[in-house]
Amino acid sequence: MTRMSYAEAQKWIATTWFSFAGLLILILVALSVTGRFGDKTEAAWSWLVPTFVPTLGLIIGVLVTQQLGKAKRPRYADRFLFRLVWLASIFYLVLLAASLLLFPLAQNVSPLEFLEQSSLWLVPIQGVVSAGLGAFFVAADDG
Repeated sequence: MTRMSYAEAQKWIATTWFSFAGLLILILVALSVTGRFGDKTEAAWSWLVPTFVPTLGLIIGVLVTQQLGKAKRPRYADRFLFRLVWLASIFYLVLLAASLLLFPLAQNVSPLEFLEQSSLWLVPIQGVVSAGLGAFFVAADDG
């Protein structure tokens, strides 16, 4: 079958994003507690939070709205497009976690400077992933 319900696709994507968000928070808590950012810990959190919190807000907002509104009829998503968006999400989230974990390997740059540089590769991917997520959370709610 080349189709799957939007509800199933949304659950997979939501579970992936919330799981990775928890992991990212745990990583940053550990880095903060161990003093890896020195007096720049707040800046590190300011870097991380916008990388996933808006997406979590979109996901939870749509899911709650759908539960309150109880969809009139089941809607279906193309399985290939779901996989593409899901795998792109995983790629982005792994790259985000790697940015937090790999800064000790960076030469001649402070941890915070490394995180700021990582925006060069994270922002374009985040934009593409966000566009795909819109299809599974915002567009899926139109019908």
